[in-house]
Amino acid sequence: ENLSHRLVEALADVFPDSQHVRSLGLKSANDRLVIQLAGFFDMVLVTKDHDFDDLVLLVPDAGRVLRLDLGNCTTGEVEQALRSAATELPTLFGESRLVALARR
Repeated sequence: ENLSHRLVEALADVFPDSQHVRSLGLKSANDRLVIQLAGFFDMVLVTKDHDFDDLVLLVPDAGRVLRLDLGNCTTGEVEQALRSAATELPTLFGESRLVALARR
């Protein structure tokens, strides 16, 4: 919810199966529900919210979380960061369920 829904379309070429919580009817949904659904559907939850750091460890069957540590930035900067990391994300996750992506 803290990232623009426009990113889904902008990144469709590198992340074709992406969804936004808004399009899934989960706007203002509880964080615990969102992370559980990410796990159920084997999706990576992309967020700037540090609350998911704890939830990924505490919630059984939680999905993987990619937390963006980009500070205040534009949607275009978020897009560029995700686009730049697209090929290395599978390696970054490895056995971990939490990866933080910072400014380069």
